[in-house]
Amino acid sequence: MLKGSREGTSIPLDAGLYGASMQVLAKDVVTEYINCEAVMAFFTTSEEVDALLPEGLDLYSNPPNAAVFIANYPYSTLGPYYEMFSLIQVEFNGSMGYYIPYIYVTNDSALAAGREVVGAPKKLANIGIVKENDTILGYLERPKGKRLLSLSVKPEQRISDELIESLMPRRLELYSLAYCHQSRVVMD
Repeated sequence: MLKGSREGTSIPLDAGLYGASMQVLAKDVVTEYINCEAVMAFFTTSEEVDALLPEGLDLYSNPPNAAVFIANYPYSTLGPYYEMFSLIQVEFNGSMGYYIPYIYVTNDSALAAGREVVGAPKKLANIGIVKENDTILGYLERPKGKRLLSLSVKPEQRISDELIESLMPRRLELYSLAYCHQSRVVMD
């Protein structure tokens, strides 16, 4: 809080992204996406990912399940951008959900909306999706030219509704350090 009882919602406190006296709540923000493309991979990983979890969240399975998601949003109310996030399947109060330790985006609006409104740990990076013949390649570079993630998928058949529901139920708990919310996942 600044002297004079002025409270800001982001740094700098007297010139925050949404104004020093305006409270922006995630439930009040609607973001629209049209014609999205995404590639996602689920996998098992090492129990070492437990070190990434905050207190109160536990790994859901042994071996732990995780996922990587890369998306292209050619049109959104935040402008066009790419996004990559990682997920670790966790248990909280007896329910399965996903903890999101890392999120990267390619534009300032998506970064600001994620960090300022919902408290998501977003950072800027170079992200892309490339389609070559029957293979989809997703990548993350930070800084540009320094490849941190490559994801290669060759779709052979549509994933079953049962498998989707087991990995990502319609009512899905997503967790980050600063914010918890429920999300409805719709995959068509």
